[in-house]
Amino acid sequence: MIYAFGKALWGRQGALIAAFLLLVHPLDFAWSTMFTTDILLSFFSALSILCIVRALQHEDPAWRCRFWILAGVSLWLAFQAKISALLLAPAIALICWTNRRRLGPQFFDFLATAGVLFGATLLVYYLFTGDLFAPYHAELRYQGLAGPEAPAHVLTADRFWAYVRLLVFPDRWGAFLFSLYPHLLVALALVGWYRGIKTIPEVFWWFAFVFLGMQFNIQRAGDVWIAGSRNIRHGHVFIYPLILLLTGYLVELRLRPARLWQKLWYGLVGALLVFSAWQSAAAASKTRVAFADRRNVCQYLTTVPQKVIYSDGAIYTWCQILEVKGRAWQFKELHTFYKQQRKTEIAGITSGYLVTGGAREPIDGCFDCIPRADEILDRQKWRLLKEFPGPEKSTPWRPEPLRLWEVKEVVGDGSGTG
Repeated sequence: MIYAFGKALWGRQGALIAAFLLLVHPLDFAWSTMFTTDILLSFFSALSILCIVRALQHEDPAWRCRFWILAGVSLWLAFQAKISALLLAPAIALICWTNRRRLGPQFFDFLATAGVLFGATLLVYYLFTGDLFAPYHAELRYQGLAGPEAPAHVLTADRFWAYVRLLVFPDRWGAFLFSLYPHLLVALALVGWYRGIKTIPEVFWWFAFVFLGMQFNIQRAGDVWIAGSRNIRHGHVFIYPLILLLTGYLVELRLRPARLWQKLWYGLVGALLVFSAWQSAAAASKTRVAFADRRNVCQYLTTVPQKVIYSDGAIYTWCQILEVKGRAWQFKELHTFYKQQRKTEIAGITSGYLVTGGAREPIDGCFDCIPRADEILDRQKWRLLKEFPGPEKSTPWRPEPLRLWEVKEVVGDGSGTG
């Protein structure tokens, strides 16, 4: 995708630069294989904008028609992945308006395709739920932004600046999840402004509207301003437009005739790729361990008799991914934050399995939610079924080895009484 986009805008040179920048982008490197709709949103958003750009470039009416239709389908698929795809609408509108002389009659194929698909989707929502905007209201409920609990999600400075921190600063473990791409982009934009180098407007509007829409996704509830959670994975949608903007400046600067500048350009790009590869390894090393722990315990649980599983919600989320014939996961989530309450809950368990320790999502995971082995007050009641390899050094996101426990069966005393 990124290669095709780079080639459409700057030829083979732009395609290679964009592809290498994506290959070592830390956030994409560590998160792109995860089971999340944000990856699909990024892909189909990029495909939609690419098809629009290609439709505006092509002279052949047949190809323009195909690209416009594919753009409409891609936009609809992005919406099916996440409702935030609608943030593309003002960017697409502005792109089309500024290129209105090149739209041609084939532009109505895009409008017709998008109109039919989105119209049919809204009709299906209404028929099955009685709500034309069911996905939007479902998203609000899922984030706790609708109902009596909504005022609890107060907008704080920490939450408001989450995306800016993600782009500019290292995460809590010191890794730059966007490498130095945003920093270099700002620097090159200033140089470009001074030297008269312009960016690609289609990509700029794409990034600008998506970023501003997510940054100011806030609303009023009662007497306070509220906002939903801003997870690291939500920022994946910034990756493609950011890389393409940076690629545009690098390609333009590469064409400068000065020999000294040519040497500096190669050094700059080489250093950027090396640093990004280093940050990719740093980010992926944590997520690889974190998700392997949960995957391992869920796979092991498929080999033992089916019983109720007690742990935090992160374990259940991963177990749900495994589809095992004849097995319906029975899960009860322990108290989220307070250790003493978890101890009481664990003491009251009479049958089932207990998962303690192990790793959780290293950036946005709830570390206080992880049940610990020392929260088992009565060790005589429990049998350790499996202990997985643990950390050499305890960290907040992986405090101790992952362990699976089982309540011991109660054996009669042989007296013959119940």
